[in-house]
Amino acid sequence: MNEESVKIFLHEIQNKENEIRVCMYLVRKILSSKPMNCDAIHRTFSSVWRLHRGYTVKEWGDNIFVFQFFHERNKIKVIKGNPWMFDNHPILLHEMTINEVPNEIQFSSIHVWIRLYNLPWRRMNVETARVLGA
Repeated sequence: MNEESVKIFLHEIQNKENEIRVCMYLVRKILSSKPMNCDAIHRTFSSVWRLHRGYTVKEWGDNIFVFQFFHERNKIKVIKGNPWMFDNHPILLHEMTINEVPNEIQFSSIHVWIRLYNLPWRRMNVETARVLGA
């Protein structure tokens, strides 16, 4: 391997490491006109999530917060627990990729839970759920 090949190889390794690091991030936007306190968010979700290896949270402006997880299963737990609220405000969630900047992400959807009462038995199926959820 010549020197140029080594540089290219090392650059590819660094890019892969950065990509792996970024895949452990979630970007969250809190839908509120009032600014949210980063420390309060961290304290609240620490007690709610009870993650094994913890996480960090950084404010990115305009109620956008970047959460870094230190274990993949913690990130998955948070995603699966969606939707989340903070101080009665819904939180939009986005899995960050290596080419994204948090304050340029277009938050366009939110997960919601719905409960239906008195639905006819024959309508309690996946097809009805898809139609109602669309």
